[in-house]
Amino acid sequence: MGNIKIVNYSSKYQQELEKLVLEVKVKELGWEKPYPDLLNVKKTYRAGNGNFWLAIANKKVVGCVGLQEMGGSKGEIRRMYLEKSYRGTGLSKKMIDCLTGYAKAKNFAVLYLATSKPAYAAMKFYKKVGFKRIAALPDEFNLSGDTVFMKLQLT
Repeated sequence: MGNIKIVNYSSKYQQELEKLVLEVKVKELGWEKPYPDLLNVKKTYRAGNGNFWLAIANKKVVGCVGLQEMGGSKGEIRRMYLEKSYRGTGLSKKMIDCLTGYAKAKNFAVLYLATSKPAYAAMKFYKKVGFKRIAALPDEFNLSGDTVFMKLQLT
């Protein structure tokens, strides 16, 4: 996996982050943009006990993942993307371990996520790291057309 660091979001990586999301979400998966949450990462993800991480390799953003606090010790994992050449290297696991370790330290009891059926590899990964499929997210979550919902109990 080489010299890859997982760091807290910094605005100096904003253009690299947008480039990664464009490459993975739009070009690779064919999904639409825009992503207003990524235009203000600090406000969206770092409010309360949330956070946003970047995987950096050779000064380039190759992965990202966000944790949004939803209240009542609940959190939502959002925007987990990884450059294609880094998939299958263990970096996804390292990123999710970073997020769940942080969530536990901040006393989150449960994490949720939403994805869609075309993201087969993502669903397989999330199941492998302990997420269970559920029928729907809690009502307070903002649904954006996703059709697959998962939950990870931390406590």
